[in-house]
Amino acid sequence: MRFRVKAIHPGEGIASLELEAASAEEACARVRDQGYAVLAVRAPLLARLAGRPARFPLVLFSTELVALLASGLGLVEALETLAEKEPRHEVRQIMNGVLTRLRGGETLSQA
Repeated sequence: MRFRVKAIHPGEGIASLELEAASAEEACARVRDQGYAVLAVRAPLLARLAGRPARFPLVLFSTELVALLASGLGLVEALETLAEKEPRHEVRQIMNGVLTRLRGGETLSQA
């Protein structure tokens, strides 16, 4: 994986280095071996994004919910449909949590 390391070297100042390494720790060690003091290390953008938790797709969810409600489904049925088709486990859990609270008598805004 490619890493960008910001480092300082006595007499040379601050440098931005890019190198291949198996981990951020290895990248730092290799830069230190060259006499630099590491200031920061960054993984490629895709690697950083891959580690982020899934975000709830609010715009898509809202659009699909409105379409299902406009087609005549009730709120619970529409949410069940969206939860069943959702491929991401984390997002499906959120929807199922809302459904559980709706079935328990709470309003949509409370759930």
